[in-house]
Amino acid sequence: MQQNIEKIWKQIHTELKTFIAKKVRESDDVEDIVHDTFVKMKLNIDKLKDPSKINAWVYQIARNNINDYYRAKSKYANHGTSEITEDKLIEEEEDEMKILLRTRQFSDYAASVINQLPEKYREAVFLADMEGMNQNELAQKLNLSISGAKSRVQRGRQKVKELVLLCCDVNTDVYGNIVDYAPRETTCKKKC
Repeated sequence: MQQNIEKIWKQIHTELKTFIAKKVRESDDVEDIVHDTFVKMKLNIDKLKDPSKINAWVYQIARNNINDYYRAKSKYANHGTSEITEDKLIEEEEDEMKILLRTRQFSDYAASVINQLPEKYREAVFLADMEGMNQNELAQKLNLSISGAKSRVQRGRQKVKELVLLCCDVNTDVYGNIVDYAPRETTCKKKC
C-alpha cells in the first residue's frame, strides 16, 4: 500500500493544496495542513473501508485539519495577544512536530512487525493494508470466502497489535491516533 499511497498522493496533491488554499490564506499554514493531511492519510489508511472512496476520505481529513487550524487560531485569539509569546508558539509547533515524527516512526515499526507474522496472516494483512486490496479481491487471491478473508485479516491485525503491545506502551488520543509510545526494554527484541 505504501507505493499506492504515494501514487494516490501525487494524483490529488495539487488539487488538494488548491482546495486548502481557498480556505486558508497563509501559504505556510496551507503547507502545514497539506502535510498533516498526508501524514494522517498514511497512518489511517487501514481504517478506510472502501478504497474507491479514498479521494472523498482524504478531502474529509483535509476539512478536519482546516477546522482544527481555525479552532486553534480561535483559541489563541480568545487568550489575548499579551499571553501568547512567539516562544510559546514555537514550542507548541515543536511539540506537534515531535508527535508527528514519533507517529511516523511507530508506523514504520508496526509495518515491520507484519513481516513477523505467520505466512497466511502476513500475506492477508499485507495485501489488505499495504496494497489496499478490497475484501473481494483478497478473497479471490487467497482462495477463501469473503468472510474467511475478513477473518484472516482481522486475526492478522490482532496479531500485529499483540506483537506491538508486547514491545511497546502505546498512548492514543480519543480518536485512536497514536500520540506517544515507549519501548519496553525487557520484552522487546527489536526497538520500536
